[in-house]
Amino acid sequence: MTLLETRAAPAAYRHRWIGLVALLAAEAANLLDATIAQIVAPVIHADLGGPLSSVKWVTSAYTLPFALLLLPGGRLGDIVGRRRVFLGGVVAFAAASLACALAPTMGLLLAARAVQGAAAAAIVPQTVGLIKAMFRGREVTRALGTIGPVMGLAAISGPILGGVLAHAWSWRAAFLVNLPVCLAVLLLARPLPQDRAPDRPRWYSLLEVSLLRRPAFPAALVTCGLLFALTTGLTLVVVLHAQLAAGADTIGAALTLLPWTLGMAAASLAAGGRLLSARPRRTLLGSLALVLCGITIAVYAYRQHPAVLPYALAVIGVGAGLFTPSFFTTALSDLDAQQIGSASGLLNAVQQLGATVGTMVLGGMYLRDPATVDPAFAVAASFVLGTALTTAVMVRRPAPVASKAPWT
Repeated sequence: MTLLETRAAPAAYRHRWIGLVALLAAEAANLLDATIAQIVAPVIHADLGGPLSSVKWVTSAYTLPFALLLLPGGRLGDIVGRRRVFLGGVVAFAAASLACALAPTMGLLLAARAVQGAAAAAIVPQTVGLIKAMFRGREVTRALGTIGPVMGLAAISGPILGGVLAHAWSWRAAFLVNLPVCLAVLLLARPLPQDRAPDRPRWYSLLEVSLLRRPAFPAALVTCGLLFALTTGLTLVVVLHAQLAAGADTIGAALTLLPWTLGMAAASLAAGGRLLSARPRRTLLGSLALVLCGITIAVYAYRQHPAVLPYALAVIGVGAGLFTPSFFTTALSDLDAQQIGSASGLLNAVQQLGATVGTMVLGGMYLRDPATVDPAFAVAASFVLGTALTTAVMVRRPAPVASKAPWT
């Protein structure tokens, strides 16, 4: 290495991590928006009117187009360049956030939420591909390991920030908060490479068929859908019950979720890929056991002992926080560069589709009778059991191929 190359190396190293900050900020903006919307949805309904069922559509109008367009968004990045698609999505997300903040009716708000979801579908699938394009060797693992803690921090900040903004100013400020985040992303995104798939895929191919040839990845897709149906739907039920049945304001509802988000953030930070090691089955199934335990305690708390509820939600958060980084590490560990865009888009699409299903099913069940959470929590428990079954398939080792005996 020449002297000039030696001096340039630290600068290149810093630029890569600055680019990573831009990617993480965009990912965090997506999660912030989703969690803030859950908190302020009842306030939006009270201000703009409409049927009570529109409360769940404040979230679903975002997650449904997000889910449907994530796979095309990932493939578009493969074809025309992930940096170009990422930056275009950030600009569109900022514009749609402004439209949400200014919406005079529930219908226009939901339309702007749909545009937000479509823009996020252009942003999120590019993250893993760009990280793998910027980093090499162990740095890839380190960079991917930062996603869990940042998402945990965003999960903590979202409900609290939404509650504070809606209480101090208006629910409209909860959407305006996206604008400075998007501006920061655009300013920090200069080091991102113009990366695309090494072999240019056909534009109409939304899917690398090779991903489905082994049982592990289809099982990972089902696992992802069930997991996010569980977590997104259940957090919505907790927030709605706090406001509609317990009479809490937006800050009170946000604080109800605080033990969950703190537990999730702490567990994600502690995991960081380390707990996975050579025992993914034990880590993943053990964390699901914690989630099921927390759900059981929460049902007891709602029925008889409300003071126990924060501890139950913390247990659920710890379980989810341990599961999520280990799951994504396992699901993406054996993919090559040609599969990354399709796999990332497909996993994120199923994640958002699961979130939509969870919101509609668990939120819908709760809104039928806001006096009790029992039916919604019972379905959530069944989601945990289904997730455990598909996880066991995902991490199952393939049977060894028997070699022929010398005498055959």
